[in-house]
Amino acid sequence: MPSPTSWLNYLLISLMLLGVLLLFWHSTLRRNLTYSSFILLALLGINAGVMFYVLHLTGARLILLGGGLLLIITYALWFRRKPDKVRLDYLKLCWIVALGLFSIVLGSGLREALPYSKGLLAISFWLMLLDFLYSTYIRRPTSTH
Repeated sequence: MPSPTSWLNYLLISLMLLGVLLLFWHSTLRRNLTYSSFILLALLGINAGVMFYVLHLTGARLILLGGGLLLIITYALWFRRKPDKVRLDYLKLCWIVALGLFSIVLGSGLREALPYSKGLLAISFWLMLLDFLYSTYIRRPTSTH
């Protein structure tokens, strides 16, 4: 029988995936085929790099480094292009940069930096998700009647 800790991990991973799907669905990035294609390519590269890394296959570090760099560069270009920015946009940028940095740190072999980059990734993700839920579903604009 699985331990309660593993059930909690599965629940947290499920919540994270649901949050990412909600963010992407409400995002303006999904309407731009060029940027969303490069972001998807970078995320697929990071996932493939992690699988290669876990399986100890050659090329894992290069795939992780390339995916992380592509993710940071593509999203930074998208962010610079966006005309109106709110707090959630800055939190999304922090999360994407933290994800790219985690991939780069994992690919570069800097083991002593992994806990810090993992912590930064978790903090930026939960801040972004909570702000998204608050601004989308809790805080309602007041009507001016």
